[in-house]
Amino acid sequence: MPNITEIHEEIHAQSRLVVGIDVSKDKLNVYAQHADPGSGTRAELDDQIRNQTSAIETMLDEWADYANQNGLDGLLVVCEPTGGQEERLLQTARRLGHETAYVNGEHVAKASVIESGDQGKTDPMDARVIAIVAEMDKTQEERVLEGEHALLRELGRQYEAETEAVVRARNRLHDILGKLFCDYDKSKRFVFESTGAAMAEVYGWNPYAIVEDGFETFRRKIKQEVRRVRESTLKELWAQAKQSTRLRMPAEQQKVLERRLRQLWADYKRHEARKEEVTEQMADLYRQLLQKDQAPDRIGKLDEAIMGRLVGETGPLSDFEHWREVQHYGGMNLFERESGKYRGETKISKK
Repeated sequence: MPNITEIHEEIHAQSRLVVGIDVSKDKLNVYAQHADPGSGTRAELDDQIRNQTSAIETMLDEWADYANQNGLDGLLVVCEPTGGQEERLLQTARRLGHETAYVNGEHVAKASVIESGDQGKTDPMDARVIAIVAEMDKTQEERVLEGEHALLRELGRQYEAETEAVVRARNRLHDILGKLFCDYDKSKRFVFESTGAAMAEVYGWNPYAIVEDGFETFRRKIKQEVRRVRESTLKELWAQAKQSTRLRMPAEQQKVLERRLRQLWADYKRHEARKEEVTEQMADLYRQLLQKDQAPDRIGKLDEAIMGRLVGETGPLSDFEHWREVQHYGGMNLFERESGKYRGETKISKK
């Protein structure tokens, strides 16, 4: 007797009109196909609409009418995750009573090669392949979070955006610093520590202003900001400032660079402050979930804010029947290679 395994499919695409949608910021490419066994014919539906709520509503109503007229049980609206550009589409589809799901981008990329026979890529082609993958029931449920979990997910996105903004400000500041204080010879980290912050606040890292003040005045001003600054550090910065001024940069250029550096310093501080604010909010929400027994205890050295981010991405862990489901949901799929007598090392595919 063969081995028989019963598989539970959560999404049954066969009873619905599967609508594959390739999502971009401004437009949606839409595709579906429907076979009529009785007549032996197949209909292909395709369209391109603007990524706007009214256009999406009209399209879904028209395609739902078609599904109803052809004896299908509504729509299954499917797309790839696109970093948030798909949210308007999925929220509208759910509001109108349609089922929604995701398909894995890796599945779509591989299926596209099989479907077309080449590495080509177009938006209409992607919509078609998304629908084909969904018809094979290779879908992932769109998990709609509520309450604290939904807030944590949104705050996680804000934290990520602020982190990226901090990195951009730091990189641009270093670029300007290299032009203005050309012989600066300490670590990049130092610029954002207490003494580096004092240099930015007092002098805008302008070596010409430092040298013009003289060492004793420079020393006194920085010590007013950072009492425990080392004498050796002050002497190093003074020597590097004097070396930098040998470039003899025109005064107007100095002013332009110093003004830009101060602007970037203000940007850096503003985004860091926002990160701290978001961090506190995530930690507070995590504690609320912990009190309700709806979140796991802290793991290792992870703080409450990081735990909040993790819970915001997974949603309620009670939704998962096994820890491997959480692993797969996070993209940590195990990749095995085995052929004949060969046994390869099992690794994380990250796809």
